[in-house]
Amino acid sequence: MTRPWRATALVLLVALVGIAAAWYLISQSSPSTAEGGDPPPPSVAQAQSTPTPDPGSEAASTPDPAPADLTQGPDPDVTNAEQAQRRQQEDAEVTEPEPLDIDAPDRGQLGDEPESVEDVSEVVTVLVDAQNEILQRADGGVEGLELIADGWVRGELEAMALERSHDGMTQVGEAHVVSVEATEVDLEADPPRLVLNVCLDTSDIDVLDASGQSMGDLMYQPDHPVLHVYGAEFEDGRWRVTTHDIPASSTCSDP
Repeated sequence: MTRPWRATALVLLVALVGIAAAWYLISQSSPSTAEGGDPPPPSVAQAQSTPTPDPGSEAASTPDPAPADLTQGPDPDVTNAEQAQRRQQEDAEVTEPEPLDIDAPDRGQLGDEPESVEDVSEVVTVLVDAQNEILQRADGGVEGLELIADGWVRGELEAMALERSHDGMTQVGEAHVVSVEATEVDLEADPPRLVLNVCLDTSDIDVLDASGQSMGDLMYQPDHPVLHVYGAEFEDGRWRVTTHDIPASSTCSDP
């Protein structure tokens, strides 16, 4: 029994020596960071996620610009006077409509009834001409209207001028005064007042839309003069037309 045990022990010893020699050879052939060897190269994912700029490139030498300061106020070097002057220049660049071509009667003293009727008839004729111009130009201009109109009539024509300037519709042709008749005269009132029945012929009028197309088929175009009732008041040496109405029975007979 002694020889087999010794043989077995010898085989085990040889096996242990072989294993130890193999382990020693493997450890000598592998790099070790613990013994000062070079570390393994970085993975591809690490290289892509952490790029390193070239020290000589513009990206490496130029810092990122600072964000804009959105809280900064007006230029402190521009004074209030300069800012006001700039605003005035900008406003002046906006084209203002030309004044209306109004031949208003001069200021004067209140006359008697026949004179007053004649004066108001003249003012109404000038007013109709001014309305023609407002609708033909369609630029919103009403300067000068204050010389012959006030109150309701002035507001009516100013609104008409503004509306036409916005929608681009223009009038072709003119309305004409056919006849004038005084129906009320009160020169003792404060202010003195006079009412006229005025027949207007509008048969020569057409209206064009913004593209220049006629809108005559959509308009009321009577084949006879139409009655308009105008009221005027005398203030500050002038007769001004202040009221306007078209009665239900608006037919006028030819003169």
